[in-house]
Amino acid sequence: MLNWKDKIGEIPSDWQAVNAKEYLLLESGQRPAEHVTDDPNDIPSLGGENITLDGFIDLSNLRFISYDYFKKMKKGIVLTDDILINKDGANTGKIALVRNLPYDDAAVNEHLFIIRTNGSFDQKYLFYFLFSDKGNRQIRAKITGSAQGGINTGVFKGIFIPKPPKPEQQKIAAILTKVDDAIQAVKNTIEKVERLKKALMQNLLTGKLKPDGTWRRDDEFYEDEKFGKVPVGWDSSRIKNYGELQTGKTPPTADENNFGNDYMFITPGDIGENRLIKKTERYVSEKGIKYSYKIPPRSVCVVCIGSTIGKIGITTEECCTNQQIHTVICNNDNDPNFLFYFMQFRKAHFKEYAGINATPQINKSSFSKYPVLQPTDIQEQKAISEKLLTIEKQIDQKYTKIQKLERLKKALMQNLLTGKVRVKV
Repeated sequence: MLNWKDKIGEIPSDWQAVNAKEYLLLESGQRPAEHVTDDPNDIPSLGGENITLDGFIDLSNLRFISYDYFKKMKKGIVLTDDILINKDGANTGKIALVRNLPYDDAAVNEHLFIIRTNGSFDQKYLFYFLFSDKGNRQIRAKITGSAQGGINTGVFKGIFIPKPPKPEQQKIAAILTKVDDAIQAVKNTIEKVERLKKALMQNLLTGKLKPDGTWRRDDEFYEDEKFGKVPVGWDSSRIKNYGELQTGKTPPTADENNFGNDYMFITPGDIGENRLIKKTERYVSEKGIKYSYKIPPRSVCVVCIGSTIGKIGITTEECCTNQQIHTVICNNDNDPNFLFYFMQFRKAHFKEYAGINATPQINKSSFSKYPVLQPTDIQEQKAISEKLLTIEKQIDQKYTKIQKLERLKKALMQNLLTGKVRVKV
């Protein structure tokens, strides 16, 4: 049987290693369907979907409960500095700290536990330990059940926590909170830049705004049957006129984890939110590539089947794809970056071409008819995509900054929460 040293390692002699069940309180929430609303004037009801993997609360997909029901609740009412933990489903053990919510009142549903201390721990210190590798590993070991398991009210039995003196807990928490505050500040900046990017896409990709920053006059548009008002010098066309279309095949000799060798093999999971497809987990040998099709760098790849239909990316090197992806190899008259941004802007329209099958699917023939609106002058296409690329680089730089802060936070947690580095109180 593991003892506390096996679970948390060595700690300073003036710290204690305590059994969490003696110090922590668990409280579950509830959200009966008949009391759920979509009215933002009601009381927000947090669920597992509102907890991020980095320990924050995401308020972008909120559900609400009626005020009358909230007034009758005896448990599940959220307070500042509460710790929330996902107690069932695919993300069991996911944990977050309630920082300053923009609501006077909030609650949790039946899929979350609220964790509170009996007063022996600083709540923020407790969060950072439970969120750390040593803490969360102990929690995950308590998950029971097959498939998507869960944790119950006995989860903290046998989980050990290092317990420094309370003033030292508060000092440790204050240091880690400063890093989290810096991360949140960068995230807030990213949200502002994302809104700017969205507005630019809305105006640049419809031709309302010229690349030089001036607005087109009404007399600089003509009426198009498909797109409505279209700038003079722009053309409404089909994607088949943009370049060569290709659908991939799965080569039988694709190798697992053959990093850095031969040709990247792209599947839908390799196409993310970023524009560039920089890395995959499968590579194909020169021999195997004959079973698929080589596509060159700067090709636009679009997922054409399944729940992620419409995901788009641009290749960075010669590679191949599976049959779930259609590729556009742009001709010399068109800019692949412009095509990417335009298709991303109209991503929702892909479903119109997916048919009525149980699994959404766009065949190559339907894909070839996808409508594209673009300047006939490739230099204007490039000027528009450069504007958006500039914004995207700003966002990438900020995500890089977050990654650096996350690495700093991880190093601090490893040292401060184990007492390897002591703080002055």
